[in-house]
Amino acid sequence: MNSIYIKQMIHFFKESDLPDRFIDIYPVTKKDGQKTVYQMMESTFFPLPLRKNLVLSLSILFSLVDSYVDLKHPDLVNYCFKDKAERLPNTEKTEACFKECYSVLRVLRNACIHSKDDLVYHNKVLSYKETTKKENDRIVIREEGIDYLTTFFLRVIGNDFGNNFTSRHKEIFTVALYNKIKESIPDFTRQLQNIKNPEPFGSMEWSVRYYFKNPDFEKKSGDSFEITEKPIQHYPTDYLINFQNDQYLIPSEILSDSPIITLEVAKKWKL
Repeated sequence: MNSIYIKQMIHFFKESDLPDRFIDIYPVTKKDGQKTVYQMMESTFFPLPLRKNLVLSLSILFSLVDSYVDLKHPDLVNYCFKDKAERLPNTEKTEACFKECYSVLRVLRNACIHSKDDLVYHNKVLSYKETTKKENDRIVIREEGIDYLTTFFLRVIGNDFGNNFTSRHKEIFTVALYNKIKESIPDFTRQLQNIKNPEPFGSMEWSVRYYFKNPDFEKKSGDSFEITEKPIQHYPTDYLINFQNDQYLIPSEILSDSPIITLEVAKKWKL
């Protein structure tokens, strides 16, 4: 499979009726002292009906994900799905999250393809237990977990996080999304890895973020600046700062102790 196939598959999913449970990101600009928050646009197309067909949607999703794995890791092409899952890289946090989510999706795919009669869907919970093979795979996953799983792969594979974010932002979002999936799986073949974000992002709210494109800030002594903009409601905000010919996207979470940011700290959030 090639990158064109992957792009077409992502487009296919985005035009379906499967829910996207990513964070709502609202752009913010300021002019003449007045802030403008831009609302998200509503889709006007008629979605492809996948929502009510879990077997079909999960099977197609696995086809996308496995094709991406083959493209990124050609050394794994000739391995079976289980061996691929075990051999996927696990060094970085984003790699570990992908590896675990691939393992979850592999079990769901096998259930859909080989053991439809063993799938039980009741009260928005999908459960499955392998009874014919040596793997003894099993899973219990709530409906929102399947939604989050789909969102995870579409965002990570498409490198689409809703705006221009730093690599650190993307890692934080990926880990937070992984934990939403993990929380929705009360039972699995094995214990899923415990992957956490560092503080102050450990309990990041998965709902809304503001993307402030031109906030007020002041240059301070030395290589530092102070963000003087007042927060928007109680939701976290990312402040786009143009400072010394570079752009930095500063998350409000790191401003709780002090609104003054040194250049050394800002470089960690450089675009």
